[in-house]
Amino acid sequence: MSTNGVTVPTAGECTRPGYILLGFSTSANATTATYAPGTSTGGDITSKTTLYAVWERITYTVTLSASPTDGGTVSGAGKYAQGTEVTISAKANAGYEFAKWSDDDTNASRKIILKSSINLTAYFYR
Repeated sequence: MSTNGVTVPTAGECTRPGYILLGFSTSANATTATYAPGTSTGGDITSKTTLYAVWERITYTVTLSASPTDGGTVSGAGKYAQGTEVTISAKANAGYEFAKWSDDDTNASRKIILKSSINLTAYFYR
């Protein structure tokens, strides 16, 4: 290798489903990247060196709420890895019944597969 460094692979050249490429490091256990994808290493790599890809898992947020707020409770909110199957549920408080979710699904308990962050409201009625 030349003393001018090398160009590390780009994010498009290195893919891993469900992850974002942060860059590369000379440490196999690195959690932060020393070299950004597609950039030059400069002159700091001058001999045979192994670069390790540093990955970050893609996560999405499930945000849930109840309307009216005293109508019931919801569960399943949180941060999850892309592609995770998440069970969300709505439970009516005394004197209320579950009507539907804000996306018009009428199942009080259901499974969703995360492809993006989602914000849902459970509607309750008396």
